[in-house]
Amino acid sequence: MLFALCTNAQNKLSVKPGIIQVVETECSFRMAFGEVSIEKEDTIAKLYYNQQGRIVYEVLSKDNPSLSGVEMGFDPNDIESAMTHDMDYSNAPSKEYIRCYRYNNNNQLEAIYSFTSYGKFTQLKKFTYDRFGVSVEDVFDAQNTLISKTKNNRSADGKKIDHVVYNGDGRERSKTHYELDAIGDTILQSGWLQTYFHFTYDKAHHRVSEYVVKEQQTRFKYDSHGNCILEYPYNYSLRSKTWVVGYPQTKYEYEYNDKGDWTTKKTYNVLTDVMSELKSIYKRDVYYAKSAEQHSKYLDYLENIFQKSYSLIGK
Repeated sequence: MLFALCTNAQNKLSVKPGIIQVVETECSFRMAFGEVSIEKEDTIAKLYYNQQGRIVYEVLSKDNPSLSGVEMGFDPNDIESAMTHDMDYSNAPSKEYIRCYRYNNNNQLEAIYSFTSYGKFTQLKKFTYDRFGVSVEDVFDAQNTLISKTKNNRSADGKKIDHVVYNGDGRERSKTHYELDAIGDTILQSGWLQTYFHFTYDKAHHRVSEYVVKEQQTRFKYDSHGNCILEYPYNYSLRSKTWVVGYPQTKYEYEYNDKGDWTTKKTYNVLTDVMSELKSIYKRDVYYAKSAEQHSKYLDYLENIFQKSYSLIGK
């Protein structure tokens, strides 16, 4: 959907109302005699939600890949560090980082404040909206210096979008073009080197295929909860004039609690019809409010934490 083009934060903005907290855990494991044994569990995120199911507070491990270089304390002008995925996390000033999400009167995400676990302010993201969704995303560092600006320039009907990212000094960093269907699903994406990605969807707006050229596609299958359970290459055979399923594939298996929320996700690399290997195990502990009053008190507690950190900005 359109908002998804603008910020990765939207991926964690909404859950079912009534959930207070979700704890996300990565598991290291070993296999012996066909059995999987979890050896270590590392908490990478704790997410807290309001009564509407929108995230308001987030505690992230320093090893969480969603942390930006600025949040980790790296110089945003050090392009080499910003572009590499091999940052030295051991030099990070804090083991945990906190993000606080703020909303406007229209229940739209307005700002994301990032702090270390010691309350030191590190980053601010601010969002501006037009009638179609996010139009501008500004990112500031701890000194309130603009380090990046993202603009979504749209056609009059909102169906064609140029997603442009600028450095803080105004130089263009990247540009991606999107075209949407009448519902708002992205059906075409083009960017660097003019590579064109095409997408198709089912009636539930699940993406069922994507392809760069029509002879090579990636297709997706979903379970009854809307979770992707399989993504696989699909190649057109010029010899047989038919589509042929290819390998390797990625398979996802989910386990659910009694309320229908998934609690374990296993990812497999499927190499052949009979051979696959477990790639990762990801767990979620979901906590529910016992009452609206309890939920409200919890939110007041989180708001007080934010206000204490916010009062120190600039000091």
